[in-house]
Amino acid sequence: MTGSAGLGLRGTVGHQNNYETSTELLARRLELTGALEKKELKIRQEGGVLIDLSGNVQVTVELLIEDDWAAPVALCKFSNLYTNAVPVLPKDIEFKLKTLIYPDIKKDIIATLDYSFLYRQIISGHRHLPEARQKIKLNHGFVKNAENLKLKKAPVTLLKAQDIKPKIYELKIGDQILSFDNTALKFETVDEATAFLRYIGDLVLKNMVISKINLNGNTLAASSYEAIKISTVQL
Repeated sequence: MTGSAGLGLRGTVGHQNNYETSTELLARRLELTGALEKKELKIRQEGGVLIDLSGNVQVTVELLIEDDWAAPVALCKFSNLYTNAVPVLPKDIEFKLKTLIYPDIKKDIIATLDYSFLYRQIISGHRHLPEARQKIKLNHGFVKNAENLKLKKAPVTLLKAQDIKPKIYELKIGDQILSFDNTALKFETVDEATAFLRYIGDLVLKNMVISKINLNGNTLAASSYEAIKISTVQL
């Protein structure tokens, strides 16, 4: 409504009769609710107000593994390798062992997947709140694993045995692993292995005494440094 009172004043009055809302893009990242039973997983996905469901559903399953443990692995941990950028003598560095254990899984963990779904389609009244005023259609279906062309009628691999077995890193010359104070040089990360390899190189570069670092029971020769390699081992 627009009008004039003859006094040089003008105004506009209006109204809006439809329901509107806005949702940030991040709100489209929705959390699923559900329940995990012995042989069944129930999942419920809901969209935000006035937002249709879209995209794929990603489900994370946590497994409780009750297998026996594999044989423990001793990993080397070194500190204070340097003082003021100068390598510390091997006899003076701090050295300790970390015990690594992991489940001894020998086979992949697989599951046969059948699934059913119930899809709620809004036919009309999508702007109505509460939802009881909406006209809907429920679509229900069931897909057996033996008929699932998407999964190629195959079991689903929940966990590969090799995925849970950790990798370690060894310092070797050929097939022989180096040792420190009669302990095989095995590391938890490649960065730790690289740091110790660099430390040996700095000892050689500065013509410092190499002690406690052995190969086949003999003190490592400075001339052997260039032959040392980092080897990745899948346990």
